[in-house]
Amino acid sequence: MPNPPKLYTARGETLTIKQLSAKTSIPVKTINARLKLAWSIEDAVGVAIDRRFRPKVKPVKGPTRPCPVLKKHKATNRACCEWQSGGERHVRYFGKIDSAEAEQGYARFQLEWATRLVKKSPVPLGQTLLVCELVEQWLDYCETGDDGESGYRNTGNSRRVWQHSEAR
Repeated sequence: MPNPPKLYTARGETLTIKQLSAKTSIPVKTINARLKLAWSIEDAVGVAIDRRFRPKVKPVKGPTRPCPVLKKHKATNRACCEWQSGGERHVRYFGKIDSAEAEQGYARFQLEWATRLVKKSPVPLGQTLLVCELVEQWLDYCETGDDGESGYRNTGNSRRVWQHSEAR
């Protein structure tokens, strides 16, 4: 059988901490912390919260950018998308305009864009990746990293098994 909640008398009323919290708009955690710091119950529910210590509300990010529109590249007659990010211009080509290859490539690009995987995709559309190939790619990444220089290596240290290669 659970223990009954502890009752406190503050401002002439005998209530639980949850009820006092609801009445005073002071969080239960704050009241409990104040009581642990040997505050009287009157002070714990009577002193206003210092706004400097309230949790910061993170601004809501704006809507995601729409996926770039499929266009015809005039010089090569290929389907492509163009977009800018980080001050750089990016172009992705999908094959001959109005071909099934271009439509499939653009469909995959839309999925990548929606899941923010536009930078890389290790598996071309319509192909599968074996587990051993995935492991090989992971080991290559551990050796070289994305930029070819900052991979990870095994140092043999039992406490810190993986160490950044720049620390060699």
